[in-house]
Amino acid sequence: MGAYAEDAERLLAAVGGPENIVSVAHCMTRMRFVLVDTARVDTDAASALASVKGTVTQSGQFQVIIGNDVAQFYRDFEDVRQAAAPAVVVSAVEGEGGVGEGAPADGAVAAGAAAGAAGTRRNPWQRAMGFIGEVFAPVVPALICGGMVLGLHEALTPVLATGSVPDLLLALHYLLGMVGDAVFAFLPVAIAWSTCRAMGTTPVLGIVLGLVLVSPGLADGGLAGFVPSDGFWGLALGMSYEGTALAPFLSALVLAYLERGLTRVVPEEVRMVVVPLCSLIPAVLVSLLVVAPVASTLGTYVALAVSTLLSSWHGVLLAGLTCCLYPLLVMTGLHHFTIIIDLELMCLTGGTVLWPLLALSNIAQASAALGASVFCGRDSRAATYRAASLSCYLGVSEPALFGVNQPLRYPLICGMAGAAIAGALANALGVSALSIGVGGLPGILSIMPSAWGGFAAAALVAVLVPVVLCGAVGARRRLPAGADSNENGR
Repeated sequence: MGAYAEDAERLLAAVGGPENIVSVAHCMTRMRFVLVDTARVDTDAASALASVKGTVTQSGQFQVIIGNDVAQFYRDFEDVRQAAAPAVVVSAVEGEGGVGEGAPADGAVAAGAAAGAAGTRRNPWQRAMGFIGEVFAPVVPALICGGMVLGLHEALTPVLATGSVPDLLLALHYLLGMVGDAVFAFLPVAIAWSTCRAMGTTPVLGIVLGLVLVSPGLADGGLAGFVPSDGFWGLALGMSYEGTALAPFLSALVLAYLERGLTRVVPEEVRMVVVPLCSLIPAVLVSLLVVAPVASTLGTYVALAVSTLLSSWHGVLLAGLTCCLYPLLVMTGLHHFTIIIDLELMCLTGGTVLWPLLALSNIAQASAALGASVFCGRDSRAATYRAASLSCYLGVSEPALFGVNQPLRYPLICGMAGAAIAGALANALGVSALSIGVGGLPGILSIMPSAWGGFAAAALVAVLVPVVLCGAVGARRRLPAGADSNENGR
């Protein structure tokens, strides 16, 4: 048994036992449960576990916030669940069930089947939000890494321009550029793979489709002799979709639905040969001729609208409002849409003015949790709040947001107020990022080097204002040590 076996066993009991679980998966920080009966969940028991930072019901799922060790916790939880009732276990990661993959063992169903079963318990909006999260959550670590690498690459560029530099530094500069370019150039491959995986179809076919979308043959005009010079219906054809998000996402959906439909009607004896060929080729044609050009045009318009609004005379107010309201997007699951907007902004302008605002919002919520820990004095909760604050400063916001600020309420509001001021200041100073990065203080590495000073000034505001506000409010709400935390917010 692993380090989290004891807490995993208690969490299994808190969610109603293995027979109450339809499916379970994890993202970067959370365990995501789709349950038979949510009324059987003991939320207080789950929240009381030492390794649990908080719980939230979102997109029809019961989500348990673990933090950076969620992958290890998930493995221990699956071991405990398998030992408790191996016959009823439904895996959300093993045997994705696509053509050419082994059938899930021990009666486990594919991720797509589990998602389908869960879908009957959620409304269409909840299913859409949950699905988008499943698609983009696995891609986020690569985006964060790529953003930080590009930031370091750009920071070294002026140093190399000074003249004589060591060969080792030149090699490092070249290597950083190669890694950063690879992340975003081949991003459609990762998105297409993740989409097919979330749909429960064959992920490797998604990889092939993604590779087609970034094929050098498209950028070199390989289709020029086969389509009108102005494309069809006024859409630009024969272009590469490197770095885009909407085009691979929607194209992979076409592929997944084709594969699902063919799998239902093609006899099992010839399915291995027929389904991949007859789903991939039509999906490529439909994607290149219709879906990808439409998605690219739509993404361009969205990015242009966001860029224009944030650079207009009222951009300061809009930036402050965006920074202020971002925690509400996180609570409702809408924050995943910002990834798509950021990526389309990067394709259009070579950077993103939106992502720094979201990073500043996280910093403000971290500061609010820190302020709440000061309010607790020597209460045992203070250490928990400080740990959640540190995690949020480093980019993992859920423990602070759901475990501290939302239950207490006043730190959430103080954090939003500080974020509004910081976001407005960042916009006024022209802060922009090369790409998505760590949503916290280390995010400065993804900021354009020329805007580091502006981001640092805005981050300082995001640190100080919520702490001061929480201190002012907390001084009037001080309770005896050990009082229930929910009473603090009333």
